[in-house]
Amino acid sequence: MTRHEMLSKEFHQLKTGVMIRCRYHGPTNQSGSRVKATIQKDDRFFISKIHHWDYSLNHNENYLVSAQAVLKKWNEYRKEGIPEMENAVIYNWVYDSKNHDYIFICS
Repeated sequence: MTRHEMLSKEFHQLKTGVMIRCRYHGPTNQSGSRVKATIQKDDRFFISKIHHWDYSLNHNENYLVSAQAVLKKWNEYRKEGIPEMENAVIYNWVYDSKNHDYIFICS
């Protein structure tokens, strides 16, 4: 079983699972380094948040902070529809070396 198949199987076992993909964007003339975290629930719907690189944090912590920020936004969105719903939390993460992304699995 490949790593992708294992992640897919694990993801589909979660009841309210979402996947957060974090991608690094290098500096430009106008802005510094940043990480874009995106939740894509289906083909049409997504939530994203850009986190500016914090040089006081290490590499992994910058990705985690970015994922937590978009997850907070996701939890607020879900609470609008069902106020008594529990907040989703980060369950696991993996580095996708092919696309150079960090992927966080939430439930």
